[in-house]
Amino acid sequence: MKHFQIITFILEIILFLAAVIIGVLYCFNIIKDERSWIKSDSKLKVAIEVFSRAVILVIILYFGKTALMTRIMDLPNLVMGKVNVVEDFAINKHGGRRDFYEHIVIRETEVKFFLGSGIKSSGTFKITYLPHSKRGINVEAASKYSYLMDKKIGMPIGPIIVILYCFFVIILLHEYGLWFLGAASIIYYPICLYYFVHYGRTKGVWSLSSNDGLIGMVAGVAFLIMLFVFYLLERFVINRFKGSHDDELIITKVLAHIITFTYELSLLKMFNLI
Repeated sequence: MKHFQIITFILEIILFLAAVIIGVLYCFNIIKDERSWIKSDSKLKVAIEVFSRAVILVIILYFGKTALMTRIMDLPNLVMGKVNVVEDFAINKHGGRRDFYEHIVIRETEVKFFLGSGIKSSGTFKITYLPHSKRGINVEAASKYSYLMDKKIGMPIGPIIVILYCFFVIILLHEYGLWFLGAASIIYYPICLYYFVHYGRTKGVWSLSSNDGLIGMVAGVAFLIMLFVFYLLERFVINRFKGSHDDELIITKVLAHIITFTYELSLLKMFNLI
C-alpha cells in the first residue's frame, strides 16, 4: 500500500501541474493556434472569449491552490520523511463505498487514500499521512481487534500497472486508444452487470448509492459521454485550423486510454486486488 500511494501521489502532481500550465497558457493566449479570435471583427466574440478565459483562469488558480500547491508543499515532507503518524480510532467516511479517494477520519482529521485504504468501516489503526495535502501513505492495524477489508497491507500490483500504463501504453500506443477502450468495455460492462445482479439478489441492494455494479456501469457511461464531448471539441478545433494537418485526434485517443485505465483499476478494486 505504501508504495502504491506514493506513486499515485507523485503522478497526481505531474498531471495536475501539466493541467495548470496548459490552462494558464491557454488563458493568457500564449498557445499559437488559439490567437485568431483577437483579430475578429466581432466585438461580442472577443468579449465572450475574454470573459470565458477569465472564468477558466479563476477556476484553474483555485484548483492550483487547493489541489496542486498542497501536494507540492508535501514533496519535501515525503522526501525527508516528515509525515504525520497517528494511531487512534479511525472511521471510513464513505462506509465502504468505492471511489477514487477513500476518506478516513482519525482524530478529526480527514485523510484521503487513492482507490482505498483497506479500512472497511472502523477500528483502531496506525495511519501515516502528509501534513498539507492530507494524502494517506500507509495504514497498519494497531490492535488485534482491527480488521482490513480482505486485503494485505503491502505492495499491491497497482504500482506496476500505473507505471506500465502511463509510461508505456499511453505514450507509445496512444493511437490505439479507441481499440483499447473497445476491448476493455467488452470485459468491463458484463462484469459490472454481473455484480449489479449479484448484489441485488444476495443483499437486496439495487440502488446507485450502494450497488457497486450499478455504480461502475453509470460511471463508465459517464466517461464515454465525456469522451464523446472531447471528440466533438477536438474535431471542431481540427476543422477550425485545417492548416495544421493534424487529424489524428490525439487528445481523444489519450483520453480513451485513461478511461481504459480507469476501467482496469475499477475491476481490480472489485476483485480486491488493490
